[in-house]
Amino acid sequence: MLKTLNKIVVAIHTFLLLGMSYIMLSRDEIEELSIKLFPDSELLMNSIIADNLITYYALVIPVGILISLVSVHKKELTIRKKLTINIATFVTSTVLTTFLVSNLYPISS
Repeated sequence: MLKTLNKIVVAIHTFLLLGMSYIMLSRDEIEELSIKLFPDSELLMNSIIADNLITYYALVIPVGILISLVSVHKKELTIRKKLTINIATFVTSTVLTTFLVSNLYPISS
């Protein structure tokens, strides 16, 4: 049961990291939208956080998390420890992705 749950968490986490990577690689498309929405701002989507996180260099974050997923999978840990680590990194990735998306597409203007 725990092995199946761990595999599900890792699979969902991998898709989340791929989505985060896609957002970070989409600077050109986001820049076009940013110029239309905020013509007077030099920052991407008028946010310094978005301007710094939507770069090729920021891909270190999802790639580093993916490497940690693989290393946890390869280590000789109990399934409970693996599941705990995977859930903790999944929650961290979810918070980071939510933070990134909320800076890109703010609800209020």
